[in-house]
Amino acid sequence: RRRSFFVVKMAYWCNRLAFYLYCVSMPLMGPVYNPSPPPAIPGLKHVALGYHMLIVGGMAAILDIFFAVRECVMKPTVPADDDEELSELDVEEVNQSMDSMGNRAVLMVGFIQHASARFIGLQHAPDGHEYELYLNHVFPLMVSLGCVCLQAVVYITFMSTTQLRTGPVSRSTTRCLFALFRISDFLFKLGVFVVLSGASLTGWGCSCPCGAGADYGTAVGPCAASLVPDGACYTRVAYVPMTCCFASILVIAFFLCWSRCAASHSNGEDDEDRGDLAVALDSLGTVGTLAAGFVMYNITTFNTDVIRGPFPAEDRPLFGLTNWGFLFLWANWLAFSMGLAVVACVQIINGRANALEPAGRKQYLAAVESMLLPIEFTTLVSLVSFVLAFGLLGIAKMLPPRLEGFIASSMLLVVLARQLQKIWGMQHVASSRANNSSSSIRVPPGPCVAVLQGKLDAITGPSMMFGGFAYNGISFLFRSGAVLGPTYVVGMAASFCSALYLTFTSAIIDFNLARLSPKAKEGFAAMLGETLIYARRSYALCLAMFMMAFTVMGYIKLWDYGSPLSEQGRLGWKYGILQLIGGLLGLLSLWRLRHTIRLEASRLNEAPKEGEGAMGSQGPSLCKVRQMLAHAKLGSSSTAFQVGNVFYEVLFSGVNLHDPAANFAYFGFAVTTLVLGSIALMISCELFFSIEELSDGLKCVLAERLTIHFRLIRILYMASLISWLCSMFFSSEVKYPELWWASFSWSCCGLVVLTGACVWMRSAMGFFSFSEMRSDSSLEEASDDS
Repeated sequence: RRRSFFVVKMAYWCNRLAFYLYCVSMPLMGPVYNPSPPPAIPGLKHVALGYHMLIVGGMAAILDIFFAVRECVMKPTVPADDDEELSELDVEEVNQSMDSMGNRAVLMVGFIQHASARFIGLQHAPDGHEYELYLNHVFPLMVSLGCVCLQAVVYITFMSTTQLRTGPVSRSTTRCLFALFRISDFLFKLGVFVVLSGASLTGWGCSCPCGAGADYGTAVGPCAASLVPDGACYTRVAYVPMTCCFASILVIAFFLCWSRCAASHSNGEDDEDRGDLAVALDSLGTVGTLAAGFVMYNITTFNTDVIRGPFPAEDRPLFGLTNWGFLFLWANWLAFSMGLAVVACVQIINGRANALEPAGRKQYLAAVESMLLPIEFTTLVSLVSFVLAFGLLGIAKMLPPRLEGFIASSMLLVVLARQLQKIWGMQHVASSRANNSSSSIRVPPGPCVAVLQGKLDAITGPSMMFGGFAYNGISFLFRSGAVLGPTYVVGMAASFCSALYLTFTSAIIDFNLARLSPKAKEGFAAMLGETLIYARRSYALCLAMFMMAFTVMGYIKLWDYGSPLSEQGRLGWKYGILQLIGGLLGLLSLWRLRHTIRLEASRLNEAPKEGEGAMGSQGPSLCKVRQMLAHAKLGSSSTAFQVGNVFYEVLFSGVNLHDPAANFAYFGFAVTTLVLGSIALMISCELFFSIEELSDGLKCVLAERLTIHFRLIRILYMASLISWLCSMFFSSEVKYPELWWASFSWSCCGLVVLTGACVWMRSAMGFFSFSEMRSDSSLEEASDDS
C-alpha cells in the first residue's frame, strides 16, 4: 500500500505540473496564432487580454500550498478534528454535481481556447465604423474572462476529488466541500454568462476587413487573400451571433429568476421522491454540451473558412457570403447558444436543489418537473441545429461541394424523430400499466434498470467523442475533389450519425426513466430490449465506419500546407500507405475480436448448465466480475480522448519535406496509437454487453473464459500510451525542425515516468502475491503439524 501511495503521489504532482505548464503556455497562444495583434491595451486589461491563465495558475499555486501544509495530499487518511458526520446522500449528490460541472467546464475550456486563438486583431474598423474596432478589442477580453471562470471550476473540482474525498466524511471536510461547491456553482454560471456575452461579439472579433474597411485587400495572416465578392465579411452578419447569444442569455435569466422564486416557496410539503430528476437533467446537459462544444471552431472561423473559402484558395474564386453559408452560420450559432443555455439551466436547477434542505428540495424538484418542457425544447433546437450544421459542412466550405453529409444528416433527423416517438410511446405505456395494477398484459422479460443504464453509460461517452471527431474530420476536409473524397465523407458521416443516434437514445432513455415511478421503470426497461440491440450495433458501426474513413484519409488530406493541390496526390501516395495498412489491420482486429467474444457468449447460451458445471468453484465471483467490468469501463473515456487527439495529429499535421524518415516514424506511431485504442474500445463494449446479458452464474463463467480479453484491454491501453509518446519523439522534427529537441525531451521524460510507474506497480503486485503465497503455505504447514 505504501508503494501504491507513492505512485499516486507521483501521478498527482505530474498532473499539477501539466496544469502549470498549461497556464504558462496559454498566454502565448494569441501572439503565435494571430499575426496581426491589436494595439497594446495598458493596465489590467492588457493582463486579462493575453495572460488571463496566469491568474488561474496563481490561485492554483495558493491552494496547492494550502493543502500541502494541511498534509491532505501526503496523508489522505488523516481524519478531521470533528467526527460528527453529515448525510452521506447529500455529500454524494454534491460530489456528482461537481463532477458534472468539472467535466463540462473542461470540455468547454478546451474548445473556447481553441476557438479564441482564431481572434483577428485589426488596426482599423473592419467596415469603416469606429465602434466596430472597439468591439473587436473587447471580444478577447470577454472570452478570456469566461475562460478564467471555467478553468477555475475545473481546478476546484479536481482539488475536491483529490483532497476532500480521500478520507472519512466529517463535519469539517463536508463544510469545505459545500463551500467549494457554492464557489464552483457561481463561477460556472458566471463563466457561461461571460462566454455568451463575449461570443455575441464574434462577428467583430473574428472578422476580416470588409470592402469599406481601410485594410481591405492589404491584411496579412488568415485575411491575406484575394478580394472577396461584394466585399463580404463577418461584421456584416454580426447580428446573427448577437441575436442567438442574447436569446440564450434571456432563457438563462428567466430560469435563474424562476428557480430563485421556486426555491423561496418550497416549504417541504411534497413527500414524493424525485431524486432521479438530476439524472434526467444531466442527460439533457450532455446533449447541450455536445452541440455547443463541437461548433465553436466553425463559428470563429466563418470569415476565413467560409466567406474566404475554399481553403486553400490558390487560383479558385472565393465564395463570399452565399445563401448556403448564411444558413450554415445560423445553424452553428443556434447549436452553440441553445446548447449553452441548456447547460446553464441544468446547473442552475441542480445547484439550487443541492443548496436546499431535503424537505424543501422535494417540492422544488416538483416545481422543476412542471417546467421541463422549455428545457426539452431548447435541447431539441440545439441538437437539430447541430445536425444541420454538420450536413451543411460539405456545401458551405468545400469546392467541389460534397452532398453526402447533408443526405446523411437529413436521414439522421428522420431516424431521431422516429426514435423519440417510439421511446415516448414506451414511456406512456409503462406509466399506464404501472398505474393500472390490475392490468393483465404481460411485459416480456428485459434488462433491469441498473443493467440498462450501465450498458448505455459504457458506450455513450466514447461514442459522443467519436461523433465530434467525425464532425471535425469532415470540417477539415481540404481536398474534397480527391478520388477517395466521397468514400471518406460517407465513412465519417456514418460514424457521426451512429454516434448521434446513440447519444440521443441514451439521453432520452435516461430522461424518461427519471420521470417514472419505480414500478413503471422496470416495465419501461423491459420494453427496451430491441433498442439496446440497435444501440450496440450503432456503437460497433460508429467505430467501424470511423476506422474505414481513417483507412483512406491518407489519400485525401493535406500533407504540406505550402505545396499546391496538384502536389498533394504524390505525397498522399507516399505516406497514405500508413493509414491504409493501420486502418485495414484495425478493421480486421475489430471484426475478429468482436466475433470471438460473441461466439463464446452464444456457446454459453446454448449450453448454460455445462458451462456452470465446468467452472465449478475456480472461476471469479460475481463481485470480482463487477470489478473487472468497472475497470474495463473506467478506461474507455480516457482511451477515446487519446484516440481523438491522435486523430487530430494525423489530420492536421504536415510533413517535413526534407526528412522522410521522421515523417514515417511520427505518423506510423500515431496510426498505431489510434488503432490500438480503437480496438480496446471495441473489446470493452463487447465484454460489457455480452456479460451483462447473462444470468449471474453464467456471467462468472463467461468472465473466466474471456479473462485474456480483460488483460488485453489493459495491455492495449498501455501500448497505445507508449506508442503515443514514441510518436511525440518526432513531432518537433516534423513540424519545426529547428526546435527538434522540444517534444523529444518531454516525451523522454514522460516515457521514463510511465515506465517507472508500471515497473514499480508490477513489482509491488509481485511482492504482495509472494507474501500472500508464503502466508498461505505457512497456514497449510501449521494445519499439517496440528
